[in-house]
Amino acid sequence: ISFSEFKKWLRSGERFQYIDKPSKYNLITEAMDMFKKYDVNHSDCLDTKEFKQLLEELQIEHEDPTLALNALDKDRNGIISFSEFFGLVKLVLTNFYHKK
Repeated sequence: ISFSEFKKWLRSGERFQYIDKPSKYNLITEAMDMFKKYDVNHSDCLDTKEFKQLLEELQIEHEDPTLALNALDKDRNGIISFSEFFGLVKLVLTNFYHKK
């Protein structure tokens, strides 16, 4: 799902009626807000510059941010879609909660 598709769905009448836990809703909305914050050119994706800014501000150190972007870029188009970004969010949260 692209960010544009997600926005279209979000604006539809369906909304989150099938999400049974408030925590899932909060996770999705917080991920969307973060994605939009770093998508400064409003292209519905994160380019290399935007992605590097995200890593810096979240204090995520990586030897080569381009390699990190490439690892997330499943369709190899050089940018991070919302669905690719959300995969990172889920991974980070899974690792965080497993450490507790």
